[in-house]
Amino acid sequence: MRWAPVVLLWLLPACGPAEQEPAPPVRPAPDQPGPYAVGVTTVESEGVVEVWYPAVDPGTEPDPYPDVPYALGAHRDADPDRRGAPYPLVAFSHGFGGIRYQSAFLTEHLAAHGFVVVAPDHRHNTMLDLDESMTGQVLVERPGDIARAVDLVPELPGLVGLAAAESYAVVGHSFGGVTALLVGGGELDVGYAQAHCDEHHDRGCAFFTDGEIGDPELASPDPRAVVAVDLCPGGWYAFGTSGLDGLGPTLAVAGDRDQDLPYDREGRPTMDALPAPKHLVVLADAGHWGVTDLCALAPVIDECRGAEAGWMEPHRAQAIVRTLVTAYAGDALLDDPQYASWLVPDAWPDADVELEVVP
Repeated sequence: MRWAPVVLLWLLPACGPAEQEPAPPVRPAPDQPGPYAVGVTTVESEGVVEVWYPAVDPGTEPDPYPDVPYALGAHRDADPDRRGAPYPLVAFSHGFGGIRYQSAFLTEHLAAHGFVVVAPDHRHNTMLDLDESMTGQVLVERPGDIARAVDLVPELPGLVGLAAAESYAVVGHSFGGVTALLVGGGELDVGYAQAHCDEHHDRGCAFFTDGEIGDPELASPDPRAVVAVDLCPGGWYAFGTSGLDGLGPTLAVAGDRDQDLPYDREGRPTMDALPAPKHLVVLADAGHWGVTDLCALAPVIDECRGAEAGWMEPHRAQAIVRTLVTAYAGDALLDDPQYASWLVPDAWPDADVELEVVP
């Protein structure tokens, strides 16, 4: 039997090394196109939810989104690319009368950079089912919409194990920004808000005057949301004098010519009310809709005309937001030092971007 080890040694090389999973692509700078193709799928479970994810390029034309003749770069139900899984998770909340894919310029960019992004429709508050008499109820139900959408992601057929849902970044636009602050740790002060709105009638007061306010206990934070991003901020009075004290790190991006949530009465006071640590960004000559895709759907909006009408070009506003949100989410959720370098004032020397960091 002394020959057995010799035979075994001769046989072992024939077995070859174990097959290794291909390495994920290197993450590029957040202002560059991502290395992944983008998949998108629609899920109907207690509402309609859209999910974007890194995908295997199917080699076909991008698919349009439901109900709109609009497509950017996502492929419907494409096979997921698992080389970098599990991917960090981002949740997105649309604005008042918006829709879950209203900011595909951002959600697709995040997916191309190796994030899974989930966005629910907020019932009675989309462009397809808007009921302003329900606004007060929608206000308190929105945070639960986000938490339930996040709960869905880990077990989606075909996408099991694709996302790391133990923690996530929450991003919102306008009314969705209020939602993001609630999910991230804010607490409503309905009495303060109603007293303020009785006297001042600010634009965001519609959240408190259009219909009866629902149970504020429904608007509970989600401890899994480790950072919040508020695009076109407003509604600071929703939180009273101390309702934002429990909020975690926040990025807020405001246009100084926002006409829907005016910068001087809504945007700036909201940013000032946020606790540290926070990153505050002001975009010169930017409005409310340039940081969405609604300019492609409704180009008659004045700010969508860009420089010819004295506004920041929508593609410029989108590029800034894409870069900042990708860097902010990446810095919070990934162990990659490159993202922090985009979150300092020196990274934005252009006159149309003012970044303030409050540690």
